[in-house]
Amino acid sequence: MHVIAKTFPHHHFHPEIYIFLWLVHSFIIFTFLFLFFFLLFCFTCTSVGFSAPQIPDCKRPLGLEKGRILNGSITASSQENENAGPENARLNFKGAWSPLDIEQNQWLQVDFGAETRVTGISTQGHYNFDTWVESYTLRYSDDGSNFEHYQPELYTKTFSGNKDRNSVVSHELVPPIQAPYIRVIPESWHYYIALRLEFYGCLASSSSSTENELGFPSPTPQPYCEKDLGMQSYAIPDSSVTASSMLWAFAKAGNGRLHLISTPGENDGGWIAEPNKEENSWFQVDFGHWTKVTAISTQGRQGFFFNWVTKYGVSYSYDGIFFMDYKENGEVAKIFDGNTDQNTVVNHKLKHPIIARYIRIIPIDYHNLISLRTEFYGCRSGKYSSRWLQSKIYVYRSMNLQSVFGFHLFRQE
Repeated sequence: MHVIAKTFPHHHFHPEIYIFLWLVHSFIIFTFLFLFFFLLFCFTCTSVGFSAPQIPDCKRPLGLEKGRILNGSITASSQENENAGPENARLNFKGAWSPLDIEQNQWLQVDFGAETRVTGISTQGHYNFDTWVESYTLRYSDDGSNFEHYQPELYTKTFSGNKDRNSVVSHELVPPIQAPYIRVIPESWHYYIALRLEFYGCLASSSSSTENELGFPSPTPQPYCEKDLGMQSYAIPDSSVTASSMLWAFAKAGNGRLHLISTPGENDGGWIAEPNKEENSWFQVDFGHWTKVTAISTQGRQGFFFNWVTKYGVSYSYDGIFFMDYKENGEVAKIFDGNTDQNTVVNHKLKHPIIARYIRIIPIDYHNLISLRTEFYGCRSGKYSSRWLQSKIYVYRSMNLQSVFGFHLFRQE
């Protein structure tokens, strides 16, 4: 029997080809699945979930030039005549605001009607005459009565104004002012005060303005910032109260507390500075962290001795090393009237609240001996943002204090 064998062509087996084809096949499937789920996710986010928030365009004209801010919302310290009223202080208006008296402390005020973030300002001089404001400062208020200086650094900022009547000079406010009221205070001028202007920014998103979609969240109302800060209640411990000197242990700085009663063998009725060391005396409180101080009360020494401080100054510090004098008008340190007897409380509300960690009372004049009991008022938290704090840090660093003295005033994590 003959068997006929069927022959087949001979093929060589190459496993690397199969591996390559498997990898290509897997890559195609993976890419398809990735694109499918990515598109499904994006469609779900945009149609069912949330939309990406729009960044507010907070540099829009706030309405002086176009008339959205009504005449009744623009006021001034005075006006020269019926043709120079504050309602004329609108950018590109054919006129201007001019006050009755050509002197400092004149002001122009705008009431935005709601909490407003002001990011910029533009000014012009008079439309018809060669008069304009050459420099100015800004103040702002939450209530229209109590105004604070715009101090992006440690001092009130003076803005350069105009050099002719019609050119527009603009400044960006860094950090922005956030308040419903703002004032422009002319500091110097050419021949006569004359001003036209526009503010830029955005209104709070809770306002009824048609621009509220481009606004910013209204801040939470702030607590009444005149609470006692802890001298009388001992919330501020003795270890946080120091002084330049003391008469003896019973007259230590920790006894300088409002309404302290003299107790034999414990205290002598207040802080008493050492005699013959009255010059450069000071009484200091460390609040422990940033604190807003809005008022100060003082008394003299309680008991049988007639000692009190009749005049004093105040200084403050962010680090306990470098102190600045408290000032209200100009560049001269404010001198406060102190006491005229032992027990009457004399209170002073600070025109410009102090925001610092350390505060000092500097006795200037006194009756018999320097002796003091005191309380500070304010609050330990408020609307001072990280941008405000960073501006203080920037100033310290710009003074090169770290490199000069070899230590870090602030540490960034």
